[in-house]
Amino acid sequence: MKSSAIFLLLLIAGTIAPKAFAQDAEWESHYVKAEKAYASCNLFEARKEFMVALKGAQDCKQAYELASRVETLASVYQARDNKALAQPLFKLARKLKSKCTST
Repeated sequence: MKSSAIFLLLLIAGTIAPKAFAQDAEWESHYVKAEKAYASCNLFEARKEFMVALKGAQDCKQAYELASRVETLASVYQARDNKALAQPLFKLARKLKSKCTST
């Protein structure tokens, strides 16, 4: 029950998708698909689409925003006791955020 409440809070907190930074139509398409999958609790599909969107991020602002969403997804996996999926996502998010803040 506790993980369901955490998931609901994370879902509500993450429903506002950043729209201003989407310049590339293909990148934006994957981001939108990821958001829809996430909202539908299809975490596998959300993870896949976020990863594709990350590859298409054109600048640090986009990568940083996506890293924040990947971090949220990792929190959901962790709350569901799936550390095997959560840890690599946390690591990726930290790497992207540190890379973008150091430039």
